[in-house]
Amino acid sequence: MRSERVCTLEELPSFLSTLLPSLPPHCIILLRGDLASGKTTLISTLLTLLQSPQSATSPTFSLQHIYTTPTLTLYHYDFYRKDLGEFMELGLLEGFDMQGWHCVEWGDEKLEQILRNSGFKVVIITISKEEQKRRYRVEL
Repeated sequence: MRSERVCTLEELPSFLSTLLPSLPPHCIILLRGDLASGKTTLISTLLTLLQSPQSATSPTFSLQHIYTTPTLTLYHYDFYRKDLGEFMELGLLEGFDMQGWHCVEWGDEKLEQILRNSGFKVVIITISKEEQKRRYRVEL
């Protein structure tokens, strides 16, 4: 299933609220978009909707951040400064077995193929800037 929506930052919670019921309880969400397109903002908004007391920060200089919500655990990864091979050596695929949502910023087609070949449910959200709005393309 594919869907697309253009919205402002203020409209993002409403859009994500309609998306949440269609996301499986365990999946890998690959977030794609240019620098400053809003990938971490999307995760922060997800955490707010899931009633987490935490706010997302980019794990660019660490391997991952883990956020606990009343309904699930959200794992947040950033591949911007790391090579896919480095993450694989550190046991990334085994980590994806942990129940919850695994949100990967900068998750490219190579990672997508590895995940699909390993049997993971993959959701792709591509974010593009359009002046003061963002276009969110979701592939379930």
